[in-house]
Amino acid sequence: MTWIGGGICFLIWVAYGWRMRSQADVMRARLAGMSRSRIVFLGSGGLLLGLLVLKAGMVGLALLGGADADGIKLWAWPFVLLLGLIFVHVQVWGAAAMLTLVLGRETPPPSQSSTPQEPS
Repeated sequence: MTWIGGGICFLIWVAYGWRMRSQADVMRARLAGMSRSRIVFLGSGGLLLGLLVLKAGMVGLALLGGADADGIKLWAWPFVLLLGLIFVHVQVWGAAAMLTLVLGRETPPPSQSSTPQEPS
């Protein structure tokens, strides 16, 4: 059951990430209106927060008896699915914020000279 449940969750997580990818312009527009310090906070915080929520959720699930040596219990799969969706959501927003920082700081290409020069 663990492989089937894990496979189904994986496909849903990938589909959700793919769906969020199609909304990249909306994310970029929302991030463009924020200050640099807030984008840094959202980017680094989002990447770390996603990992912390996932780890804490899985530990909590194990403490509640949803996961043991026999695998993940049937009642725990919706919780696992939800944890994964939260992780994907926060990671995508964190990565988008970090990319906004990197791409927004690119130097523009050099402008053309105002005086045309003859080829030699």
